[in-house]
Amino acid sequence: MIFGYAVLDDYPLLKEIRYSTHKMHYENEPKYFKEEDNFFTINYYKDKLDKNQIYKLEVENEIIGYVMIKDIEYKNDAMIRDQRILMIEEIAIVNKYQNKGFGKEAMKKIEVYAQKNGYTSIELNVWGFNKIAMDFYQRLGMKISRIRMEKRL
Repeated sequence: MIFGYAVLDDYPLLKEIRYSTHKMHYENEPKYFKEEDNFFTINYYKDKLDKNQIYKLEVENEIIGYVMIKDIEYKNDAMIRDQRILMIEEIAIVNKYQNKGFGKEAMKKIEVYAQKNGYTSIELNVWGFNKIAMDFYQRLGMKISRIRMEKRL
């Protein structure tokens, strides 16, 4: 698997992959997510490209997924210790390529990248309904660090 920076020409396919992930979130949390996904615009994508925050996963010249990251840094904060967090905003792999080790390989590459670039931790958010993702991340050594709760009114 090749893990590298996405380019502008990858946008249509990555948008399609993202939509399938959004659809799963909408189906499980329809009171939270809108049915249509107007978030992943070309301008948003270009901004992520400019910041080198979107990576594509390729197998045999076929894009099978992507990872979007964000840098979060706390320095001289009154409450939080100095740290640099690599936040995984999104990770998605096309269904037919899931459970074949590509997600694990991508996460290992992210970890190497984070270590080489001075991050103190890797974080991500997972929705409560997504037990498969939670189990996957825990098998990779991630721990639950906080829980967000809600009461819909």
